[in-house]
Formats: sequence, structure tokens, C-alpha cells
Amino acid sequence: MTHVLTVIGPPGTSVLDKQTVEAARRALANAGADVGEFRWLAPREACDLYFSSLDPGRASATVRLALGSHPLDLAAQATEGRRKRIFLADMESTIIAEEMLDELAEKVGIADSVKEITRRAMAGELDFGESLRARVSLM
Repeated sequence: MTHVLTVIGPPGTSVLDKQTVEAARRALANAGADVGEFRWLAPREACDLYFSSLDPGRASATVRLALGSHPLDLAAQATEGRRKRIFLADMESTIIAEEMLDELAEKVGIADSVKEITRRAMAGELDFGESLRARVSLM
């Protein structure tokens, strides 16, 4: 298969189940894709659907339309070159709901001070660099 569509559901919910995956597979097939296997990356949270013979943008749009209002993220891409050696991301409020510096501060007993700096940064009272330096220096 030349492409993969990764379907990601909200953690801790039952939105991404086998019926949803099968509906996505049918939508790809109905749009003219050759549909291969699917693999769970994390049960009920993320899976890969392998396909060929359909533009990745059209594949995403087709599945989005077929699944309607389900709160799912979709990412279609070529299988070749997909696996990366490094992944960089802004995790806070993107991949996780927590602020990691606040979590670390909790572990070392200075959560109140660090959370106040975080609050001020989020309110626009401090710029990111200034707030980062202040929080890290406390730790």
C-alpha cells in the first residue's frame, strides 16, 4: 500500500471503535481506493488504515465526510519515508492537557510559585522566554 490514513480519537473515550474503523475503510473503498489492512496503534485511540490509488487529501476528506461529527483527527500520508527518527512537539495543551513544568514543580514542592509564573505567562504578563527562565531557575 502506498499511503496510510491515521485516525486518532480522544483518549479515554469509545469514539474510535471497530465500527468507526470499518466505516472509514468502506468510505475509502467507495471513493476508489484499494484498501488494505488496518492496525491499532492504541486500542480505541488510534489506528492506521493502509490504502492505495487515492490522493491523500481526498482520502482524508472522504473519511471526514463519512464519519460526520465524530471528534477524530485524520492524517493521510505516503507510507514511504513515514517513519521518522525524531519527533518534536509542543506537548502542553496539544498532546497532553497538563503543563509539564507545573507537574515537575509539584514533584519538587514548588508548585504554587511555578504555577503563578505559568498563569502570568498565559495571561500575557510575561513573554515565553522570560517565563521559561523564571520557572526553570526556581527548579
